[in-house]
Amino acid sequence: MKRIDMTGLIEKYSKKYRKAGKKEKSRILDEFIELTEYNRSYASLILRRGYSKKNKRSKFTKRRGRKKKYD
Repeated sequence: MKRIDMTGLIEKYSKKYRKAGKKEKSRILDEFIELTEYNRSYASLILRRGYSKKNKRSKFTKRRGRKKKYD
């Protein structure tokens, strides 16, 4: 799929996914996986997060655990 098609697809399915109940979310996720061939856990992450034009990864890529003791 082209990148443009994918962004529209993500926007469309993420809106449905957020409003849906548990059983319907499973059905929507199955459809999305068939179209995109993504891994199930990655697809659910994308649908929960949605698509934004700005790359807002900093919220999701913060370092976990103890802080570094040395530089």
